[in-house]
Amino acid sequence: MKKSSIIVLFVCSLFAQDNVIYPPYAESFDKEVIEVLEVDTEINWQNSGISDKEAMERCKMSQSLPKDKQQMEEYLKKHKVVWTLHYYSGQGCAYRGKVKFDGKVWDFTSDGGMTTFLRENEEYIYLVCESAECQPRAWNDFE
Repeated sequence: MKKSSIIVLFVCSLFAQDNVIYPPYAESFDKEVIEVLEVDTEINWQNSGISDKEAMERCKMSQSLPKDKQQMEEYLKKHKVVWTLHYYSGQGCAYRGKVKFDGKVWDFTSDGGMTTFLRENEEYIYLVCESAECQPRAWNDFE
């Protein structure tokens, strides 16, 4: 009886591993090249009562330094695709621009380690960068 139970559990675990449902683009994200076409660092401290210079200092303190195209590509490679950004948070300045991914041009916004690719106002890809190497870094609200 114990042997048959172990075999059934083993077979079930194999079956469960093969049927993992990944978010759209998750598998191609690991394989495809991401080309950053343009990137701008945006100080998102408007209406906070601080100057742009003070805001940029806060960005630097949160490790959210301005990035050029190559730095942004390296940063995006550290991300992973997720179903939603609902459970993630982070801090830092925002980055906006355009990327070429999966043969399509996407608008992107990246803020606090969370990135959204948007294409034609209807197709979204949500990404997070939780690695300690990410600057800025996202974290799960349940951590």
